[in-house]
Amino acid sequence: MKVLFINPPPREKKRFENFIIPPIGLSYVAASLKRDGFEVEILDANALQMSWGELEEALEKHGKVDVIGITGMTPTIDRTYRTAKIAKRYCKHLLLGGPHGTIQTHDTFKDCPEIDIIIMHEGETTAPILMNKLDKEEDISKVKGIAFRKNGNVVINPPRELIKDLDSIPMPAKDLLPMDKYRYPMSKHKKIDVIITSRGCPYNCIFCNKTMFGNAWRARSAANVLDEIEESYKKYGIRSFIFYDDLFVVDKKRAIEICDGIIKRGLRIDWKCECRVNLVDKELLIKMKEAGCSLISYGVESGNQKSLDFLRKGITVKQIEEAFRITKEVGIEKMAYLIIGIPGESKEDAMRTIGFAEEIDADYVQISVLTPMKNTPLFDLANEKGWVVSKNAKNPYDQEVRERYILSTGDIPEEEIEKLVKEAHKRFLLRPKYILKTIKRIKNFNQFKNVLITGAQYLSYLKSK
Repeated sequence: MKVLFINPPPREKKRFENFIIPPIGLSYVAASLKRDGFEVEILDANALQMSWGELEEALEKHGKVDVIGITGMTPTIDRTYRTAKIAKRYCKHLLLGGPHGTIQTHDTFKDCPEIDIIIMHEGETTAPILMNKLDKEEDISKVKGIAFRKNGNVVINPPRELIKDLDSIPMPAKDLLPMDKYRYPMSKHKKIDVIITSRGCPYNCIFCNKTMFGNAWRARSAANVLDEIEESYKKYGIRSFIFYDDLFVVDKKRAIEICDGIIKRGLRIDWKCECRVNLVDKELLIKMKEAGCSLISYGVESGNQKSLDFLRKGITVKQIEEAFRITKEVGIEKMAYLIIGIPGESKEDAMRTIGFAEEIDADYVQISVLTPMKNTPLFDLANEKGWVVSKNAKNPYDQEVRERYILSTGDIPEEEIEKLVKEAHKRFLLRPKYILKTIKRIKNFNQFKNVLITGAQYLSYLKSK
């Protein structure tokens, strides 16, 4: 059986793009299939910056396969659906994986008639079982962890248990990816890689969907993580890494073991990770810095305690201030994730959050609009309060306009939210202090190029209507 996985192309082909992340989920599932003897390929049309015409040409040249699998996340699901329409005639079975199909299963089948089967939750165990059934043309009605069409209806099978021992999963099949094509705007080196060292999150933020990986935090061993880093370091010449966990630091002892291993193995790398402000201390941060940690992203969300409490963050403003203080003291750069549109906040409250980001000396910010995603406590609460509205809205990140759920609480008029996000970006990014810091951090041509590309992207966004 021949299997082809596709990471969809960008909406528009760009001459310069410095944010291209490897499809780590596809490469994990591909590795599991390879271990079971299946012939697998990955076409990363996004990394190759293919146009839609070039994608079709590539599939035509490749020829028909038994199975095509496509990955799909909600913010970019339009790209997945467009890929499905093109890919359908080149395979016998068209599959979808990734968060969107798991979270919005019925909607996905309705919105994309080309999809035959959805692999839900973690696919590393489910995919080989499913492929064996399809290869032998056997009944798939008892395969756990999938949804499929049958006689015009959608059948959702019982879920499969989440994988307890993450070390049992084979290393992602990076040999199937164009490893020289991946970029991240804040990395020090040209090529980057993504490492997932754990899955799940034990915290209860109101806006977070836990459908994919659950509440239980499951971690790979330090040795297993280090082996993957070392392979990418030696085989592909990667020097910049992103630890893509929801939370890298839950187990402090394991985090220190990973840092010690990086140092002991002589891996001269820089890396970014995600942390909570209540989980870091100076001892840990010093060790992370020694091991090459150059950037930590913190879920700050708001500078207003009442908003943090509404979001069920389980942190305080004082903890945020302390985490940013010691992170700066140690010499690691800091990114603050911020949210605008929190129920109960006025425009002045929202802008106070931007002022707070300046006060704690965040090096970068990522500003999002609070969005009620399905299968979250926020969505349930918003439905109960009558706050959920479905309308055509612009995603602040990718600027794509399409139907999505938004919050309409009456605190800030809907038409003002997008203007407020842009105003917040302007206030933070156009400060002389921020511009000077950006110039000072340039140490090589790759960083200079990243600053130019990212700067042009931000200017285009700030000038847009």
